[in-house]
Parts: sequence; structure tokens; C-alpha cells
Amino acid sequence: MEKVPLSVVFISEAPPHPGKVFKEFISRINFPANYIADCLGVTRTSFYEFMNCKSGISPEMALRLAKVTGIDARIWWKINCDWQFWASITKSSQTERIKVGIQNLEDFPGKEALIGEIESNAMKKNINNFKALWAGNSFDCIK
Repeated sequence: MEKVPLSVVFISEAPPHPGKVFKEFISRINFPANYIADCLGVTRTSFYEFMNCKSGISPEMALRLAKVTGIDARIWWKINCDWQFWASITKSSQTERIKVGIQNLEDFPGKEALIGEIESNAMKKNINNFKALWAGNSFDCIK
């Protein structure tokens, strides 16, 4: 049986960077970037790197973003993880080192049920939560 490279299985379109999502969020309000960086407890440099999609976020930053936006920290973290995962698997040097094939899961008992549960419970729930929270957003400083 021929091995299917893991790199064939992922989505080719990049998920949004959390900085891009946050930038879209704050575009609806009129606060100076310095004020927002101060509310988040980060330097202007760190804030601009995040906003310009040059750095991801830590779990702590996800909590800070949640306090400032009212959007659950788990959603910010999921957005970040999706983006970081996509970024790492699209790097050809890293992808070529992966030697695992999909057929390794063929004999896994209950594979289809597990995959279905993961997709329906995790992905759809997080997407619906994000949409619901996005609709009722607010902007409060942490201080």
C-alpha cells in the first residue's frame, strides 16, 4: 500500500492570523493604537508585530484579548493555533521531514466516529461561538 504524505491532507488556503482578526475587530472602534496596546499590557512594538501578522499569541495574550474584546480566549487561541499549524506545515523544509502517512490510521477502531466527533464538536462549536461572540462584541480596557 502506497503511503500518502501528510502534506497532501491540509487546506491550501491560510486561516486568518489572530492579528488580522483583531485588526478587523478594532477597525470598528476609534481608539489610538497606543491606548489599545496599553490596555493589552504590551509594548507598541509587540502590538504592531501582532497586528501586522508577524507574531502569534501566547495563551496569556489570548486571555488579554478576551478581556479587551469580550470574545472567549479559547476562540483567540484556536485562531492562533490554526494559523500556526498552517504556517508550519506549509514550510517545505518542515513538511518534507514528515514521514508519517495517513494509512497509519486505517486500522484504528472507530476512526470515522472519532473524526466525525472531532469535526462536529470542536470545529463547528468554535466557529459558532466565534460568530455569536463577534456579533455582541465590546471593548473594555483591562485596567
